[in-house]
Amino acid sequence: MAFVLGQDGKLYFNDGGTYASPTWTELTQIKDVTLNLTKETTDVTTRSAAGYREYADGLKDVNVSFKMLWDQAADGYDEILAAYENNTPIEILCVDGPEPPPSGSTIKGVRMTCMVSNFSRDETLGEAMWSDVELRPVANDDAAPAIYTKSTP
Repeated sequence: MAFVLGQDGKLYFNDGGTYASPTWTELTQIKDVTLNLTKETTDVTTRSAAGYREYADGLKDVNVSFKMLWDQAADGYDEILAAYENNTPIEILCVDGPEPPPSGSTIKGVRMTCMVSNFSRDETLGEAMWSDVELRPVANDDAAPAIYTKSTP
């Protein structure tokens, strides 16, 4: 049985590279990352369905949410905050292992250009300050959100 631990997942942002030649920088001061992949359904029920509802695939939705340590010196902190404040897109890669993958392995996840739709700060007494971050795709000239798979021989 093969499985991947949550702690082995990786979240990167494109730190100054282009879409064709990204410069991936890992966000390391984060926890509780959730990659949400959902799909709407469209009711296509007809009388021929023998009393059962039938559906067709609808629009897909993707977002990434995580907690980021409120650490202004951490890699990615300034870029994510600036993307929120200035309404500028940021490209991310959310995968189940390191990029590039180690020899003989494959990583899989999602690559998308997104907006920072949430950058809330949690100030729970007795705890470190954390920011709740949510990333959602935006229209852009490079590419729509896509499943990302990369293998190395």
